[in-house]
Amino acid sequence: ELGTQFLFRVIDLGASSQQTGWVLSETLAVTDKQGNISATCHKENLFDCVYNRWFWGYDSFEYDVPLVQAAAGACQTSICIRNLALNISESGGYVMREFGSTLERDWDNSTSRYKWVSTHDPGLYWTFRLTVTSYSVVANWVYVGDGKDLVACAPGAVESPLYCTTFSYAKGNPDLPSNKLGIAVVDSGLTEFKMGVCEETLPPTMEPTFEPTTLPTLEPTGSPTETVHCAKEFIFRTSEAGEEVTVECPFGYIGTGITRYCQSDGAWITRSDDCSMLSFTDDFSYFRDELWRDSNVQTINENETALAALDTSTDFKYLSTFPTFTGPLRIDFSV
Repeated sequence: ELGTQFLFRVIDLGASSQQTGWVLSETLAVTDKQGNISATCHKENLFDCVYNRWFWGYDSFEYDVPLVQAAAGACQTSICIRNLALNISESGGYVMREFGSTLERDWDNSTSRYKWVSTHDPGLYWTFRLTVTSYSVVANWVYVGDGKDLVACAPGAVESPLYCTTFSYAKGNPDLPSNKLGIAVVDSGLTEFKMGVCEETLPPTMEPTFEPTTLPTLEPTGSPTETVHCAKEFIFRTSEAGEEVTVECPFGYIGTGITRYCQSDGAWITRSDDCSMLSFTDDFSYFRDELWRDSNVQTINENETALAALDTSTDFKYLSTFPTFTGPLRIDFSV
């Protein structure tokens, strides 16, 4: 939630102040761009401003907003689940019950996220849950009914359970699919899981008066796993495993660009990088040590010797690819 009320098209973005883009503002008149604008998209076409293309603040690329995108039409606030029959444990056995409903969005102070609550049963709802252990942090959406966890889905970082890609069901439902909620219509089933209101309520697929089913011999599907991401690093945005990202050399560098690949373990690997630093201030977040050599270790030319004479106790470093170049230089003040 950005707390944003107004959308503006701007024409003064980028280093040249001539790039067209879009901004989200808290006020109607954009007088204080640094204070009033909450996010910026550097795309001329509004509908190209999809996930991971909005950035916090004005004219910034530093921190992306992963769950915001521009789409045509009115925003829906309801979720429809219809014909979702699940086994739940009761009195030492299992009973098949129907858990379909129209669910409306409601703010949950305990999670600082929205949850979706059934319009006919406040005890039936989707809620966000964060599980923290000594070695991992797992986010899931959980469907709760009658005080029991019925379904968990991932990734939990998405803005609603509709965007989940992996589902896990409570014990007693081993045959339901892990890639969809229930048996979907596209799979010759009856379960519907969609944005919007359920137009009509259909009877359950099985009557609750059936004899309890026998205990399953198979284990339930595994717990949902969080989608692996590589964290944002300097000019590279947050990306999913398997994604290759190419960006132009940042300001202060010369070259064509840098290409990195997000590995399955969530670590970046550089596939190509021909960017070389031209200048810098006090920001050494992307300093390439392999381009520099110690003047005290290797033979230096006359110009380097003249500079090094300023302080014989200080290590000066020069670009090793330009041996006759007198600068730039880096002074190491470490002890």
